[in-house]
Amino acid sequence: MQKYVKQLLDYPLFFGVKEKDMVPMLNCLGGKVKKFKKGEYIFFEQDDVRQIGIIISGSVDMVKEDIWGNKTMLVRIGKGEVFGETFACGDDNRSAVTFLAPEDAQILFIPF
Repeated sequence: MQKYVKQLLDYPLFFGVKEKDMVPMLNCLGGKVKKFKKGEYIFFEQDDVRQIGIIISGSVDMVKEDIWGNKTMLVRIGKGEVFGETFACGDDNRSAVTFLAPEDAQILFIPF
């Protein structure tokens, strides 16, 4: 986790957090960094999402698939941005969309 601290401190979500406090805070919150390869799925539609994702490197596509298998990319989420918060922090934790990595990505997940 330590190797990501300086980068994370530049993200608006962590504004005001002191560098020395970042690792203990993330450990206390249960933060984990996961790596995804290009094309790998992060969350599928209808998955139970109980954590927010913060993109450290790469990007994440939010995709909606219809009943015939046609996929529509809704948005590409980039480095430093947050995703999954709508589901993790809402009353219904089931994802209404699929999230996938269009390129290699590293994501910090924080349980909610």
